[in-house]
Amino acid sequence: MPATSLARLFPCLALVCVLSGVGCSTRQGPGACLEPGGCADAAPADAAGGDGALDGGSDAVDAAADAFRVDRPDGSIWVDPGALSGDDYLFVLDRIDLGAADPLGDATIVPGFDIDGFVSDGADPKGCRKADHVSPPPDSLTGVDNELGPLLAGNEASFGVRANLATTIASGELLVLFRIRGVDSFVNDELVIVEALFGALPVGVSAPLLDGAGRYQPGQTFDIDSRSYLPDRVTPITRMRAAIVEGRLEGGPVDMPIEFPFRGVPIRVLVEQLQLRFDIGIDGLARGVMGGALNVEDTVSTLSVTDLPESTIRLILEGSADLWPDSRFRCQFLSVALVFDGRPALPGVVVGP
Repeated sequence: MPATSLARLFPCLALVCVLSGVGCSTRQGPGACLEPGGCADAAPADAAGGDGALDGGSDAVDAAADAFRVDRPDGSIWVDPGALSGDDYLFVLDRIDLGAADPLGDATIVPGFDIDGFVSDGADPKGCRKADHVSPPPDSLTGVDNELGPLLAGNEASFGVRANLATTIASGELLVLFRIRGVDSFVNDELVIVEALFGALPVGVSAPLLDGAGRYQPGQTFDIDSRSYLPDRVTPITRMRAAIVEGRLEGGPVDMPIEFPFRGVPIRVLVEQLQLRFDIGIDGLARGVMGGALNVEDTVSTLSVTDLPESTIRLILEGSADLWPDSRFRCQFLSVALVFDGRPALPGVVVGP
């Protein structure tokens, strides 16, 4: 789809600018939540421990017998092979950007994931006639699906999406926290749990502290938005099973809602089959990428509450869709990916919206 057509819709998206309440879907098909633990954990928001670790979280996870049980759409069941051990750590994302090609490099190398399990050359209707990419090192994945990131990045002069992301992160308007539970080793650990939480600036704090490079200073305290949890305010809504392999965490897929301002109206869309990869260590997260798919029909319905004509929304989203065609080869999903880095953080209190 020409970038000029995209311009009619996506300047208003401000992209995936304000991530909000995260969760799992129970629907069947490509968007089903397939990974363990996404919707059950009685672990509280823990107090900070030594060396940036969080005390008590793993014990709470261990105590829940069905914490990592999920009934899959095909009827099979995944059960945690054993209790978690190790420490818990909290990180705040201090850089979020569009997953896009390096403007000075190979345009076919784009961050993201092979969401549909199919490598498209741009000619096959199974791939929605959209050519797939290869992700940059260290992953170097083939068949990468990421239509939205490069399109928005290519129109930065008009849309300012990247600038908007940088501004909202620096000001603390956009605070995304990853709590990593059960870390035995930052080098290799076959089972850890990632919880995605939404942060808030503590009372009296006007903005995060930045270093000379514009990054967050490590060890700052951030409160946790109660929308990160079920009504009990202690059970995280979104959790995913992950592993650390040679210093790089690999997790997902899960379904995760993303909230953003759309023409002055708060809009939430569901990113399905979301996957994560990032380097992890005591000093923070690096070379992170998250990617998944937007259901076109659901997204059209969600955006129809705005003043933009539904016919326009549908035309643009259907024209950009690149995943899971139906029997008439009409693709039903649109792929997207973001890149990020993070710094160690400490948890404050859970605060209401």
